[in-house]
Amino acid sequence: NPQWLINCLSSVIRDASLHPFEIDEIHNLGLEKDVELLFHQALASRDILEYVWKNEQVDFLLNLMERLMLLSPWGFDKNECYLIPSLLNEKFNGQNSGTRCVFDFSSTFLPNGVFQRLVCFCIAYSGSQSS
Repeated sequence: NPQWLINCLSSVIRDASLHPFEIDEIHNLGLEKDVELLFHQALASRDILEYVWKNEQVDFLLNLMERLMLLSPWGFDKNECYLIPSLLNEKFNGQNSGTRCVFDFSSTFLPNGVFQRLVCFCIAYSGSQSS
């Protein structure tokens, strides 16, 4: 059912200002920090994904989103988290003392979604190198 799939994906990749979660329900379930992590750092915990997908087909949806490069396992934390690059919306303002890579797309056209997939690829690669 394509509509079911779109509904599941859009329940995660969403604009928090237009489609907020039910605050009372999130509070009762103790998922406040998970929602904050999702919308401020684009990191989704397994708990928040199980909540938004109503514990239905969670492994299938995670696998699908990973294969489509819509999310990537975040292997830099002890908790099971996933980076969802489409939810990143802030520019980095801090200092970076480590290695960094810069992609300049200012002189060419970059289709929507390509950068997010590139981020997923880089996170997956660096996560596999650190383990």
